Order: sequence, then structure tokens, then C-alpha cells
Amino acid sequence: MAASRYHETYDAWKRDPEAFWAQAAAEIDWFRPWDKVLDAQEGAYGRWFAGAETNTCYNCLDRHVAKGRAGQTALIYDSPITGTQAAYTYQEMLDQVQAMAAVLQDHGIGKGDRVILYMPMIPQAAMAMLACARLGSFIPLSSAALPLANWPPALMTPRPRPSSAPPAVSSPAA
Repeated sequence: MAASRYHETYDAWKRDPEAFWAQAAAEIDWFRPWDKVLDAQEGAYGRWFAGAETNTCYNCLDRHVAKGRAGQTALIYDSPITGTQAAYTYQEMLDQVQAMAAVLQDHGIGKGDRVILYMPMIPQAAMAMLACARLGSFIPLSSAALPLANWPPALMTPRPRPSSAPPAVSSPAA
């Protein structure tokens, strides 16, 4: 068994954080590269990869399908509660995510929109999250394990939209 590279990795980060993260970022696909690895003047915590554009969904699914991994397993679901087991390939995940994204888009969801997912921890929850990422919308972290009555009021307060209100996304089990 190979020795851990933890200390080597940690030391590289400590020596030069910007170079470390630039090298790590080179491992994913970018639609537009960054102007600056860290803009420490932007915001309270700075802004990493200022000027860059990428898409989480693309990096999770599309690029793997494009590089010939379509038939490889991308997600394994094994629920000890229900006894349900399932596996999805990159292509199956991509097909499901594209279909979900199309439905969301048909309902007016787009870049910058907030989408609340109230779903149990099932494969379709991950697919819905990726569908939102594909469209550039964002998801406040939520789970069907937390009753709606316990959600923060600010999260549940709709913001005005020029179009009709976005649909709620849930599963029959939620």
C-alpha cells in the first residue's frame, strides 16, 4: 500500500496556496479561465478564480461521457433503510439530469434562480441538484430529513421574479 501524500500535499498548500489551488483547478474543465487565482480585495473572504466560468454538472457528468466513460458507474445507491440498491452510469445520469434540467427550464428556472429541493437522500436528489447546477441556478442546502417547519424563514420567503413563481421540486416520498 502506498504511503499517504497528506504531508506533501499540505506542505505544498502552505508554501504557496495560490499555486496549489491553480494546479488543483487545472484538473477540471473551465469554459473561461480565471484572470486571477485569488482576488483578496473582493469581498470579506476574497474571490477565488476571479473571472473564471465553469459548470459543476459538466465536470461531474458531461466530460466523463465525452472522454469515453459513458458506460462506467457514476453513482451507486445502497439504502440500508429501504434495502434499495441501484447503480447509474455516467450516460444514464447525464440523460436523467438533462431531462430534469429541461423540465426546470420549461418552468422558468434559469441562471441565478434559487431552487429548493425537498427530497429524501435518493439518487434523484443528486440528479436534481446536478440539473440545477447545469442551469446555473443554486440550491440552498436542504434535506427532507429536516421538517419544513424547522427551515429558516428567510429560506422559505420567495423573492419576486419577473415570471411566474418557480415550482417546488420534491419526490413522492418527501
